[in-house]
Amino acid sequence: MKLATSLILPALSWTARLASATTEARVYICDGRAEEATDRTLSPTEARLVIAQRAGVEDYHSAELKDGKALDAINVFGRTTSLFENEDRRKQVEEIVLVEGGGDVEINLSQQCRSFAISPVSDVASTRRIWVDLVRQASPAIQSSSTTDESIVASLRDGGVADGRGKTFRIVSRGDPLLNLMDPMQSGMSSTLLFAPTTRITEKESQWGTYSMPGAQSPLRKRQARSSPPQPEAPLEIDPLHSFQPVEASNEASDIYLSANNNTNASQPLTGILPACFTTQESCESSTRSCMGHGACALLFTDQSASPQSPSQHCYACACSPTTSKSSDGKLVTTTYWGGPACQKKDISMEFWMLALFSVGLVFLVSFAIGELMGMGGEELPSVIGAGVSGPTAKK
Repeated sequence: MKLATSLILPALSWTARLASATTEARVYICDGRAEEATDRTLSPTEARLVIAQRAGVEDYHSAELKDGKALDAINVFGRTTSLFENEDRRKQVEEIVLVEGGGDVEINLSQQCRSFAISPVSDVASTRRIWVDLVRQASPAIQSSSTTDESIVASLRDGGVADGRGKTFRIVSRGDPLLNLMDPMQSGMSSTLLFAPTTRITEKESQWGTYSMPGAQSPLRKRQARSSPPQPEAPLEIDPLHSFQPVEASNEASDIYLSANNNTNASQPLTGILPACFTTQESCESSTRSCMGHGACALLFTDQSASPQSPSQHCYACACSPTTSKSSDGKLVTTTYWGGPACQKKDISMEFWMLALFSVGLVFLVSFAIGELMGMGGEELPSVIGAGVSGPTAKK
């Protein structure tokens, strides 16, 4: 009996088996670092921040980094970089894998894989949508194109999607060979694997929080993790993809300024921060009030890599022109230069020759004052100042 116990305990410590039906979501990080002694549980928001940091898209998830627990989770489970040494290129290669579906899988814990649980658990559809958004954030060209979520999911399941900087995103099932991905010494790369729950989750809304997406006009666009009413889920092996809705690129920024600044009175200032590009010439003229009368809207450039249906293919902006004004007697002519996205900013910079003369005059004045002080200190005092100062002479 003692011999059997001594053989069973090491076997349990070397191998862990995930059951085919579990309500727990767990993340395994296999990068060769030592395993944490204590098992931790993170919220879905904290887990998303850790995965985004390891995927290299943490700039789109910085809105919720004020929480101390999230920063602590990133320090423990995030990717480490060296400040003064060149990072090993093997450590820059990482697989970001979502594991779903039924079936048993064995995980070798001897390969120094750290792990943490996620609670509360979100539904599988919203978890899969996180992977789709990570791909769009890692490859803004995909976001600007007309690629649908269904196409991205198909690519994730068929070999994965690479971002060109060493990160590869995948969606696999539990029946796939995961042991090679979880051994950094064998595969030559780090791996981050999220094991989605296999049982039905009846959450009313997604728990992943708020993050940003690459937009057509601005670098970051707020996006709330979409939620849908709870619906009974089929087995994950045959889970349909009808829950995905294509995310079309929109020109919300142009529409906002079109309604707010649709006023022909050029004397009133424009409200808000104007975008650098407009999708059409009409929206540019309406939003900038025809460049405030100080220029004209023109095609700035055309993105050749964008699809013809993409609203961000063309960029229209104001081309400012200088204006001249004469004095009442008609002798003095003043030229005014304009700038800004709507040519609403007046150039008040000083001419170079005026600045140069003022600087030379100021230097001459300071030098003259210092020279006068030095000259006054070098003059001898008159001799009359010393008369009557000496004491009375002694009588003999």
